[in-house]
Amino acid sequence: MEIDSTIELLNSLLYMFGSFSESRFKRRENFKIVFKFVMVCVWSVVFIFTLFEIKDYYDIDVIPGVNTSIDDIYASAKGGMSNIFR
Repeated sequence: MEIDSTIELLNSLLYMFGSFSESRFKRRENFKIVFKFVMVCVWSVVFIFTLFEIKDYYDIDVIPGVNTSIDDIYASAKGGMSNIFR
């Protein structure tokens, strides 16, 4: 009994003082990578919506006189988001 508790105590001390720091380092690096990826995705969406808003504001058509499906998708997304944030 006493040997088992001593081994558990030593394992917990090793864990506390960084013997297993590689796994913490890997988790931190993985979190940084995921966070950066999410932020790039968010900023890409913001940039695309900004381009569409400028296109809508200045009435710029890719093909003059033709209402493209991109305009319809943007209008429905903008309407949906305005309903959410009322």
